[in-house]
Amino acid sequence: MLKPIAFILLMVASSQLFAGGSTGNGTITELFIKADGTLARVMFSAAMVNPDGCEKDVFYILEMDGTQDNSPFIAALLSAQASKSTVQFWLNGCTTGSHWGGTQPRLHSIYMR
Repeated sequence: MLKPIAFILLMVASSQLFAGGSTGNGTITELFIKADGTLARVMFSAAMVNPDGCEKDVFYILEMDGTQDNSPFIAALLSAQASKSTVQFWLNGCTTGSHWGGTQPRLHSIYMR
């Protein structure tokens, strides 16, 4: 009896570890990067998605705290916008801070076509 219950609990916990989702394909229509390098905000041509139920879904946001080198990701965002490349984002969770009226979907990865 304990094995089925343990399996169900493991499956529920696992689904939380892999939360998030894909944006689908689109282009970056607006890009804002904070001067101190702690935040990047992206507006996207495709319909906004909010797989983790953030308070708002107006922008996709990358929060940066200076402990990681995010310059390759920022360079990819700038390149994608400048070239009007088709991109797809993977989102994972919500921002830790309330930006532009609430938490927003958090950028995790970018796939450029």
